[in-house]
Amino acid sequence: MLLLLAVVACGGESEGDGPTGDSGADTGEDGGGGPVDAEWARVAGAPADGLGNAITPAGDLDADGAPDLLVAAYLGNRVCVLPAGLPGGEAALDALRVACLVGEGDQDYVGYGIAGVGDADGDGFDDVMVGAIGNRDAGSNAGKVYLVRGPLAPGSFALANAASSWKGETAGDYAGVSVAAGGDATGDGVEDYLVGASGFDAGATAGGRAYLLSGPLPEGDFSLADAPITFTGLGAPAGPPPPPHGAFGVGDFVGDGLLGPGDLDGDGFDDLVLGATGDATVGANTGRACVFRGPIGAGAWSITEADLVIQGLAAGSYAGSPLVGPGDLTGDGLADLLVAADGAGPGFVYLLAGSGTEGTTSLSMAITRFEGEAEGDLFGFSAAAADVTQDGAPDLLVGAPASNRSGALTGSAWLFEGPFAAGAMPTSTGRQVHGEAGAGSFGSAVALGPDMNLDGVPDLAVGEYTSAAGGGFSGALYLISP
Repeated sequence: MLLLLAVVACGGESEGDGPTGDSGADTGEDGGGGPVDAEWARVAGAPADGLGNAITPAGDLDADGAPDLLVAAYLGNRVCVLPAGLPGGEAALDALRVACLVGEGDQDYVGYGIAGVGDADGDGFDDVMVGAIGNRDAGSNAGKVYLVRGPLAPGSFALANAASSWKGETAGDYAGVSVAAGGDATGDGVEDYLVGASGFDAGATAGGRAYLLSGPLPEGDFSLADAPITFTGLGAPAGPPPPPHGAFGVGDFVGDGLLGPGDLDGDGFDDLVLGATGDATVGANTGRACVFRGPIGAGAWSITEADLVIQGLAAGSYAGSPLVGPGDLTGDGLADLLVAADGAGPGFVYLLAGSGTEGTTSLSMAITRFEGEAEGDLFGFSAAAADVTQDGAPDLLVGAPASNRSGALTGSAWLFEGPFAAGAMPTSTGRQVHGEAGAGSFGSAVALGPDMNLDGVPDLAVGEYTSAAGGGFSGALYLISP
């Protein structure tokens, strides 16, 4: 059955938006012009899969000429490739003929961090990087990261057979909590790769660690202890409580938010941005984003050595995760930066212009501030930027999984169409989609693109990892045409 999901153009407070039974989505009308019906598809995981905790466009992984979508089911210990051309309506993941990457151990929690990294080995096929935060090779929850080379055929692929892997340094590191393509941060003309391990504490004296792996990546099994470049956060003896977006560790939580590439200062070298959501400079768990200018030399760097520090504004903000590179929104030739702070009030996402500024500044310097709807919504828990409206200006999709739409815990995602105005942009300037009543996690992961139904328009992808669409805690992925 082909279902419809309302994308609501908001210009005021919504009235009468109730649940729609087992359709898996709430729909309704709003004072801002009413709903825009959009075709959508829902893919449900198997019971206890937690499908939809992470989503990302990942290039053409099956070599069929069309981009694919990578979606994680970390409780089910697998990451699956959804190809373009999926049928509309409701489908079970296990009924689809897709490729799935499966963890080595039963509780490896594969897919907490996932990334498309392009053609890492130069063979003409796109590859992916996958984190498994529960892997025990170096101790309980030390974590492990895998590079899987494409193309990927339908069926199960054991990550034990991955071309390359890197295990965490010690127990409790949670290596692979985030992974990302790092651009050419070292300036040697070869792509680099970022790995986060927010639990790294070095005896409670460190607050997470990020690793820069220099490309090209060799085949074999390695330890992140051998990484040529590391960035380590500041620890805290007792450690603050985990931030709302689910990082692990103490102190700064470095490694939870990673971003590369992007030339923020226009010098021709890619820069790296690392989040430190537990930073307590202003107050407990204020957070910050730290920019390291490329080229970056080998060595063990401290988060205190960042070239530019963008400080959060208030205690409990958890600024610095996620981080999004939207490209050049301001037209000045420099890459710009989006920094989320989902713990402050309703949650915020800040747009900052790229610059060569060094030293310390704050999120108060943002050009645009996207604002959540209501206190505690966790607006900014997830975010993605791409030009889905195809007007030449990147658009922004922001998840708010704790949104309490019309008194029924659902979760929401908001689409803001670029170009963006300066100043505050409340949710009334965007369009909203919201989830199943009671599920409470719609928007926990979001992605913009690729074109999954092959209609010529990139799609919105939204995860709801606590959904019961396929059984208890199956999770679900929603594909929506903007």
